[in-house]
Amino acid sequence: MAWLHFGGLGVQQSDEEAFDYWYHVHVRSTDAVLKPISTFMVGWCCYLGRGTRQDSAEGFRLFGQSREQGLLLGGKWTMDWSWGSPLDELESLSAIATRFYRCCAVSSDGTNMLLDHLLAMCSLYGFGTTKDQPKAAAALQELATDGFAPSQIALGSCYHCGIGIEQDDHLAFAWFSRSADQLDFWGQLCLADCYSAGYGTEADPLKATELYQAASDQGNASAQTRLANRYYTGQGVDRDYAQAIRWYRRAAEQGNANAQNKLGNCYQNGIGVDRNFQMAMECYRRSAAQGNAAARRSLSMLRLWRTL
Repeated sequence: MAWLHFGGLGVQQSDEEAFDYWYHVHVRSTDAVLKPISTFMVGWCCYLGRGTRQDSAEGFRLFGQSREQGLLLGGKWTMDWSWGSPLDELESLSAIATRFYRCCAVSSDGTNMLLDHLLAMCSLYGFGTTKDQPKAAAALQELATDGFAPSQIALGSCYHCGIGIEQDDHLAFAWFSRSADQLDFWGQLCLADCYSAGYGTEADPLKATELYQAASDQGNASAQTRLANRYYTGQGVDRDYAQAIRWYRRAAEQGNANAQNKLGNCYQNGIGVDRNFQMAMECYRRSAAQGNAAARRSLSMLRLWRTL
């Protein structure tokens, strides 16, 4: 019923009704296919403010939860693949992938930007359907031109990586700028990365920091980690360990593995906080549990050092 209401197929289109149905499945279902799909779609409703209050950070938390439940398209892959991450691991014809693609395809009538965006992303990755990256890039171009911020980010990523379209960092920068102009916190992050590294524009540490701050204030854990790094090193801002700790903590509380590792390092060495090996080990454990190799090494070395 959620998909029928979201697409307005045979019933009155209603984001609120769709959200309620998806949320019910997200909270109560144990179905291994329907639950992660519903979690993912509740995340999108939160991210965009469709059928519920807009909360981009909560949306991203739910994207991550959907990946943990088995929907590979969730987590960092929802947005964060533009800086060289391998896309092949997203190619899937699993039960979840094929069901998700079929639901999007059946519900879309060409007027629902989110559904059309998700279909394009499925085509880009080969998630539940045949991979066709030029077709996906063309669809994202149309949606981006119509002003859909997530498609602007995805199109910018395609231009940056040369996926389905000729590589062009200047156009990547332009599309990230348009999404950031809409205050999309992932668009702000991508644009900040461009200013930080000089992709498609002259490097501008101050502008990068300003954008990291804007995205951080909206709850973007990746931006919070990057902002903390800049306070830690004094790049684009005066060095301030107290501010670095503040933002590492904010990101770590949201489960960002890099922030957890950095916070552990600060506790281990007494940087910006009192030295506390127990807290350091706890931060390293949380980061290592997510696969952070640096945290695993630090945790092993700290354990060894404490036995000497």
